[in-house]
Amino acid sequence: MMSFLKYIGIMFAMSLFFPVFGSELKEDEDVILYPGYLYLDSSLKEYSLKIHIHVFKKKEDSLKRKILIENLKDHFITSDDIDSKVFEERMRSFLVDNKRDKKISISVFGESFTLNPTEANGHSITEIKISPDKIGQKELTNKLVEVKVNPSKKNNKTNKGIIYIIREHSTCLISDIDDTIKISDVRNKKNLIQNSFVNPFKPVFGMQEFYTNLQSSNVDCFIFVSASPWQMYSVLNDFFSREKFPSSLYAMKYFRIKDSDFFNLFEKPEVYKIEAIEPFIKEWKTVKFILVGDSGEKDPEAYASLAVKYPERITKVYIRKAYEENLETRIQSIFKNISKDKYQFFQNPDEIK
Repeated sequence: MMSFLKYIGIMFAMSLFFPVFGSELKEDEDVILYPGYLYLDSSLKEYSLKIHIHVFKKKEDSLKRKILIENLKDHFITSDDIDSKVFEERMRSFLVDNKRDKKISISVFGESFTLNPTEANGHSITEIKISPDKIGQKELTNKLVEVKVNPSKKNNKTNKGIIYIIREHSTCLISDIDDTIKISDVRNKKNLIQNSFVNPFKPVFGMQEFYTNLQSSNVDCFIFVSASPWQMYSVLNDFFSREKFPSSLYAMKYFRIKDSDFFNLFEKPEVYKIEAIEPFIKEWKTVKFILVGDSGEKDPEAYASLAVKYPERITKVYIRKAYEENLETRIQSIFKNISKDKYQFFQNPDEIK
């Protein structure tokens, strides 16, 4: 009789020759296509198109999920006046079954492409090489292009997303979210949780107008960088759309309830912000960047570090004063090696020069 170890060895060897391919979407499964991008790099023979998706199955009727929601309600909701429906809506994306090994295909630029299979968290990021002659003049003139999931035998839902065209020598604004463009109160953990999951979202006064004016002048693209998890993407994107902020790419955190402490998911270390922003600077070799954040946590430190490392690429740093405090010592220490005309702290966007 074949030994167990020998059997495992044969199965492993067979997997090298007969790889397991991802399965197609089922009827009860959904896909989110997060905003992707295509950087038009003339130094390359092929452009790189970045596609990021999440495949999952809703499990709102699960008993375990109902128990979790009730427990979280007891922890988060401190007032009877608060609408628990808001809480349940914002929690919905946390309470799904992530689907791994799902390999789906998309259509963009008149062609179909098969994406990498999804990981255990249901996410998949695929880099697709696009020949410049495959991109029509119409797409080159627009700032964004539509991408859609090709229907499968078991799932013919319409799932669409957008691809941003990033041009050489353009300018991109990278913005923090919490307390920069949305009121969160990050220094107060209780208020942060309430403002994230229960209270109506509130924009920071004047920031929408500031960003819209920049979009009308010299800023070609926007990236919202947050320590919030990807599960918050849909509700945040809907909010910014309603508030008429410029449409944006997103850089957020990966998070699974069973992998981490739920109550620490909004921790925002300085290193995370740098790791989220630096890949864009390195890949978009000729693009200039404006960085916008707030004084609540470590945005000044992270942005100053990037401005020193990439002095020709970071053209301006704006920091919103999120709290009433004296920042002079902190500013002098952090920005001592940066020219004063490259950064500005402000309370109201009307102060920005």
